[in-house]
Amino acid sequence: MKVVTYSLISVLILLLVLSGYSLAGSYLTRSSSVTVGSIDSSSDCGPLKIGDRIVSVESRIIRSSSDFSSAESAVKTGDYVAMVVNGGPGSCRALSDGNLGFTVKESSSGGLMFGPDISESKSFVYSANNSNSTTLAKIKKVIQDRINFYDLPQTRVEITGSNIKISTPFEDEINSIVRQSKLRGTVIESFTLEQGAAKIIVGNIAYIVKPGNETISINGTDFKADKPFQLSNVTFHFVDTIGPTLNVEADLHGGEDTVTNPSSQVIVRKDTKSGLYFYYVQISVAPDVNERLTKVIRKAESTLVPGGGTVLNARLNYYIDDEEVSSLAIPVELIGNEITAISGIQQTSEDAYKVGRLVYSSLRFGSLPADLKLESQTISEPTVNKTVLYGTLGVGFLSTLIVLGYTYSKTKKIKVVSLMFVMAMLEILISVGLLVAMTKYLNITLLIDYPVLIGISFLSIYSALTLFVYFEGLEGKHKHIVVGYKKIMSLMNFFRIVMLGSILVGIIGYRGMAFVLLAGFFLDELLMKQLFKTLTSGKT
Repeated sequence: MKVVTYSLISVLILLLVLSGYSLAGSYLTRSSSVTVGSIDSSSDCGPLKIGDRIVSVESRIIRSSSDFSSAESAVKTGDYVAMVVNGGPGSCRALSDGNLGFTVKESSSGGLMFGPDISESKSFVYSANNSNSTTLAKIKKVIQDRINFYDLPQTRVEITGSNIKISTPFEDEINSIVRQSKLRGTVIESFTLEQGAAKIIVGNIAYIVKPGNETISINGTDFKADKPFQLSNVTFHFVDTIGPTLNVEADLHGGEDTVTNPSSQVIVRKDTKSGLYFYYVQISVAPDVNERLTKVIRKAESTLVPGGGTVLNARLNYYIDDEEVSSLAIPVELIGNEITAISGIQQTSEDAYKVGRLVYSSLRFGSLPADLKLESQTISEPTVNKTVLYGTLGVGFLSTLIVLGYTYSKTKKIKVVSLMFVMAMLEILISVGLLVAMTKYLNITLLIDYPVLIGISFLSIYSALTLFVYFEGLEGKHKHIVVGYKKIMSLMNFFRIVMLGSILVGIIGYRGMAFVLLAGFFLDELLMKQLFKTLTSGKT
């Protein structure tokens, strides 16, 4: 018996540690940052968009909006201001004294995730250039597909007049689901200049390319350096010259000729040597994409790398909305073979997963037919007032105390009643903690919303009832109490079955409530009853 007791207690402690760590970690890892709130139409900044995180301005660390205001107040009209944005370089030219051309707001991440019925949510209204009803309908469908893919419950998208409105408690994800997400794949090649010219071989044809100040000469014909040019039906762009090296970029494909493997998802793996994280998205591409790739890299120069292996003096790059999401060296083995995946490197697993999901959703659902512009945003108050929230929890807690008080008045067993109370509270703590853990560690979004609070109240009452009924079933006493409790439990079980059935078939979408009800059921049947029996055996 001692072995069984210790085993049950060990399982309980393990679940408590996991739940407590998940709940405490949600606050310990909670972080705040300063992000771009709006951008002036006349701003003169490097690539900057709403939602970008401002890390520093002119070497001043930005931790709050007041830090940003202080740094911004020091700039003068026309100043070139260096910044760190999203961990990378950024810059702005001051529009006037104390004005960088954009505003910021303080954002927080981490913490518990609450539904819009018990916490505020935000609504965003976007306009689409030159859009008609057909375009708006397509935009709505793509955004809805992204919402489902990103697993954002209680997020709604609707057409309001000529605009798109999105209401969501997930402000951090809004930029991912509304961006246009145009994917572009390219190859950047480097060539050695000899006497100011380089030989570029595309397919079986050699071209003599000579860069100038504003033009680029191809086999003696001049083209504007800032315009694309064709070599063997492949579109190239002049990038730059650095010393004796000419860099050009060849277009491979866009999202319209790339298809993801529908059976795959985003895969993230850690490179043990570098400590960096790779994301992988399996793809298949149109035959002409692989033909272009072979044309471009077949005769490319190569370099030996430390540790063995040979790579080409070229990189396979991918961009989404002209933002680089991947840049990897091309191994010689790719010559003549097909592109089967898009992969990239990030510093953390979270960043790798985030970028990988962005790539996957772009390929899976396509890009928006028009770019969206934020017109306004509003904060919506919780749909359930605090009196109802506290009342729901209060009714559950008070009902539990009534059950416990009535049980004690009839049995006079303080140990039994105390254990009923403690184990009911532990069951609630573990259920909510596991709900948070599912969201935090398994990327299954389960909000703490009003239905979850109903589920918590349900568990509190049901746990006390079921433990006493189980105990009295062992003792064979107080049958009149047991009969009454069983009737109440039958009604509660009917409620549980109806709610779970409705959730499973999609009539209602309260996944958090479903998880709490199921977690409570399994905790009751597999752990709490057995532990309660063990702890109350013997003299009470």
